[in-house]
Amino acid sequence: MKGGVSLVRKAIKTLEAEELKEKKTEQVKKLPKGKKKSRSSKEEDLIKSLMKILSAEKQEGETVPDFERKVKEESSRVLELEL
Repeated sequence: MKGGVSLVRKAIKTLEAEELKEKKTEQVKKLPKGKKKSRSSKEEDLIKSLMKILSAEKQEGETVPDFERKVKEESSRVLELEL
């Protein structure tokens, strides 16, 4: 009998968790578009700029220290940091 009771309790907890998940999903869907989490255009531009800088390859004849310095300088410029 104990096994049956614990099985029923687990089933109830599972159903309650599923109902809670559905309610949360519906609440998010009802939010105005501006309230949903999204990146701003400034963040998107920053990400794209950094990806471009970090995907650059070392040019032929360019030394490793020169390449590293160039990547650091361009990254700091985009991030508005001082080295």
